[in-house]
Amino acid sequence: MSMQTVRPPTAIEVRLRTEPTVWLSSTRPDGHPHVVPVWFNWDGSAFDLFSKPHAQKVRNLRAHPEVMLAVGQPDATFNVELVEGTATILSATTEEVVPATLFDKYAALMARAALDRQTFVRTYSQPVRITPTRFLGYGGKGWTDPALSPDGDDDVTGHVMIATPHRALLAEIERVARSTGDVGLLALQE
Repeated sequence: MSMQTVRPPTAIEVRLRTEPTVWLSSTRPDGHPHVVPVWFNWDGSAFDLFSKPHAQKVRNLRAHPEVMLAVGQPDATFNVELVEGTATILSATTEEVVPATLFDKYAALMARAALDRQTFVRTYSQPVRITPTRFLGYGGKGWTDPALSPDGDDDVTGHVMIATPHRALLAEIERVARSTGDVGLLALQE
């Protein structure tokens, strides 16, 4: 079975390269959830994380490789990118696979933590690669009504961003709804 590469929407690409942490949600061997913030590298097709070899997250991923990642800060717009994926515990060491860009990205945080490159690769010697299977938007200004989402559920999983021309259309619907008192049309905004 060949694995097709899943690409994020273009608008998300910059965010994946600049956000300082990704929240990794995995499942413990006993079935309980486990969520931790981790540093990461996004190379355009996969996330590379680096961990202590016996960390809980590594034990989780060995038992259950299916994960979800959350990228972004839940600010006023609550615009967070969710990513479903499959984790692979790499047999190579961190020293063999870590890109120099990771040290550039985290230079300030590493300096603050008094963590140099050698200490990092020695301490976080277990690389983990997460291959995305689906990118899901969550929240953010301009998200569609849940009834219009591809999966038809009542949360925001699978929602798509509304293009600028559609925003103008929604603004006109709101104007008409407010002027006529037909508030049923306003549900399109929520």
